[in-house]
Amino acid sequence: MGQQDSKPCAGVTNNTPLEKIQANIKAAPPEKRKAVLLTTGSLNPVHISHVQMMHEAKRELEQNGIHVVGGFMSPSHDDHVRCKFRHENLRGWIPGKQRVNMLEIVTADSPWLAVDTWEIAQPGFRNFDAVAFRLQEHLDAHFGEGALWVVYVCGGDLGVRSGLLIAGLDPCGVVVVERSGYDIFNKDKWGSGYDEGELPEGVFCVATDSQQQKDCSSTAVRTLLAAGRDPQELRELRGELEIPVSTEQKLLGMLDDEVLNHIVTTEDVWKAMTLEYEDDKYYDDMP
Repeated sequence: MGQQDSKPCAGVTNNTPLEKIQANIKAAPPEKRKAVLLTTGSLNPVHISHVQMMHEAKRELEQNGIHVVGGFMSPSHDDHVRCKFRHENLRGWIPGKQRVNMLEIVTADSPWLAVDTWEIAQPGFRNFDAVAFRLQEHLDAHFGEGALWVVYVCGGDLGVRSGLLIAGLDPCGVVVVERSGYDIFNKDKWGSGYDEGELPEGVFCVATDSQQQKDCSSTAVRTLLAAGRDPQELRELRGELEIPVSTEQKLLGMLDDEVLNHIVTTEDVWKAMTLEYEDDKYYDDMP
């Protein structure tokens, strides 16, 4: 699908909520530089490693004297996510409205994390750099130019593939969170140019040793959920706590409990996770 015939994701409105940022600015040390984090991606579905990555980036910046007053999770446009799943006949692709709903669940109680729907509400896919630059302009317009610094947060794979570790993302900052066992400074794998300790100004790299984060991925979640269960059967089994213990424990090790409930009790999400479609008609007709 080309951008010329694209449209905003159904049921999603453009919103970059600033209330948490405003509250945190009031409590922030006035002398410290203030940052707002941003991560993008399919988030299909959002899992604990996505949230942990944001917390680890926040911790890294604050250890370097930068006070984080907010953070946004921005899901990619349906066009982009749908294309990623075409080789699987769209199996596993969750419509944007429902991905936003699950993000709102996991950020609702956070004093600093929120969902930014600007990207997903655009008439077509926007690359991460465009999303970051737009957010910087938006914050400059509301809080004054340079009052807040947008810092883009991503995993090691994107940090290497996009060249962020070499070129940065000026005027925005970057935090690359390297998963355990994924060595972004492995010259045999990536070649020259990635030298630990010689990162561009405004670029940070943090490694995580979390086994839980290493084993967690959206693919693993989808694999468990699409294990051939009838949606009504899984709802009843989970409600009666008769779902196989090993399956539920694995899912709850990767998903917020309320997100798992949302998946197994929301027809649109469950169909997307478990059925194979021959074409786009189901999604094109979806309200």
